[in-house]
Amino acid sequence: MIQKQKGSATVWAIVLILLVVLIIWWMGNNHTSTTQTTPVVTPTSPQAVTPTPVMPTYLKTLAMANGSSYLADPSGRTLYTKLSDTKNISTCTGACLYVWPTYSASSVLGSAPTDYKDLGTMKRGDGSMQYTWKGMPLYYYAKDGKIGDTLGNGFNKAWNIARP
Repeated sequence: MIQKQKGSATVWAIVLILLVVLIIWWMGNNHTSTTQTTPVVTPTSPQAVTPTPVMPTYLKTLAMANGSSYLADPSGRTLYTKLSDTKNISTCTGACLYVWPTYSASSVLGSAPTDYKDLGTMKRGDGSMQYTWKGMPLYYYAKDGKIGDTLGNGFNKAWNIARP
């Protein structure tokens, strides 16, 4: 008879634990749902907005330690010209382009900002577009490792930094 009481106490303990778990679960999941209403706004006639044209930046003018100025792309990378190039004609092709990559243009330049009226574009022999300054093709020097480097200036007495 004692064993029956122990068994029945165990059953009651299990039932009590399940009941507590059920009450906790019910309280956690029995929350009232609230519905928020969003006011409906009736649109009025739209107002015409004239966007302010933003002129893209093609060049920057930077200063060297000696005070002279030179041209750089918008990120500050130095631009160069090649002495053997002529107006809108590049003599840098093939392997030259690995060391002197072009300052590539995505399309023909429309109207440049007045500060850069000498900026233009040209079509290269391979059909790609390249920016020019006063008609001279613009290039980067591959060994300029950081912004503001001018390591290509005077290279082989054939390359100079582009000047405004």
